[in-house]
Amino acid sequence: MFGLTYFCYGLLSLILAQAYVQMGIWGLAVFAMPVVLARQALAQGRLLEVADGQLRVQSEALRDASSRSPMRGAMSAWRLPRACTMRSFLRCSMCT
Repeated sequence: MFGLTYFCYGLLSLILAQAYVQMGIWGLAVFAMPVVLARQALAQGRLLEVADGQLRVQSEALRDASSRSPMRGAMSAWRLPRACTMRSFLRCSMCT
């Protein structure tokens, strides 16, 4: 397994050397650019995973807190029936 890894490293070093010989310092920059961009993408992905985990914890805590709220029953009386809309609210027989 390590032999294949080192063979690939050697092949990459030959490609990098050839890019440097043909294009100079720009060859190194062009060769390194995808590596830098991939590293940034992976770092952003990790940050997004952490933020997603925090949001899930906060969402569950909020859901738990709202289910234990003493005002839950009192606030449900303020809700309109599903059949009501803004236009028909005044004429709705269920709401009056």
